[in-house]
Amino acid sequence: IYEAVEKKKSNKINYSSEASINQIKDIDELLMMHYPYKGIAKRVQTIEKRNGKSEEKLLYKVTYKGWVTIGTKEKPSFEVNNETKTILIHLPEPQILDYKVDFDSIDYIFEKGKYETETISADSYKLCIEHMKERIDCDTTLKMRARRNTENTAKSFYSSIYPNYKIFCD
Repeated sequence: IYEAVEKKKSNKINYSSEASINQIKDIDELLMMHYPYKGIAKRVQTIEKRNGKSEEKLLYKVTYKGWVTIGTKEKPSFEVNNETKTILIHLPEPQILDYKVDFDSIDYIFEKGKYETETISADSYKLCIEHMKERIDCDTTLKMRARRNTENTAKSFYSSIYPNYKIFCD
C-alpha cells in the first residue's frame, strides 16, 4: 500500500489513494455508476403562421432505453489518523460522464407514415440522446443517489484495506 505523500500534524498523514488502488483496481471504475433510463421523446416541427404566431406539429414519438454513467474524473484523497484509527475520504462530486442509447430499443410511433424516412434512425438517435441529457441534467435525485453510492463504495473499498479503522467521507 502506498504510504504517505506528505505528513501533516502529529500522527496524521495525508495519503494519495492512487497507488494503493491501482494495485487492486482503478478507483475511477469502482466509483462509476451505470443507471438504466427509459424515455419517450417527441419530434416536433415548428410551423410559422401568417399572423406571426407559431405552432408545433407532432411528427413522431420515440420510445427508447439507455444508460447514464455517473462518476468522478478526479481520484479521491484521504487522511489516515493512526491515533484515532479513523480515515477521512475526500470524495470529488459525481458528474455525469456519458449518455448511451440502446439503438435496438428505439421504437417509433408515427403520427403519419410520411415521416418514416431513410434518415429517421440517425435523427431519432440524436433526439433520444438530447432528450436523455435534458432529463438527467436536472435530475437532482439521481445525482444524490450517485453520491451515496460513491460514498458506500469508497467506504467498502477502504475498509477492506484498513479493517480496524472507522471510515468517514466528506
